[in-house]
Amino acid sequence: MTYIKVDPEMADKIVRDGLIESYFTTEEMIEAAETKEESGEKLKPFEQEDLEYNRKYLKALTRVIKHFSVAGNFNIEVERFEYLEKSFDPPTYSYVDTDEDEDEI
Repeated sequence: MTYIKVDPEMADKIVRDGLIESYFTTEEMIEAAETKEESGEKLKPFEQEDLEYNRKYLKALTRVIKHFSVAGNFNIEVERFEYLEKSFDPPTYSYVDTDEDEDEI
């Protein structure tokens, strides 16, 4: 097994960004369930339990993020994360065979 050495500041950033990403994902799940509920659809029992759990989890997650944030300023961390997420342009790879490959065969 290979280990990567990470300085404490970088480890804090990784944890903080993971928490913020979890925040957005949970927020989206809550919005989807509430939208479904508002449209007149009845949530299944497990969906209702998930909604209640996610609401509690979101409150707890907000508190933890504030603990890991700059002077407890949650908004600064969210803005920083959104900026980094928008500025990250992952490389794209195409694994689709093109017509040129068929000519070679």
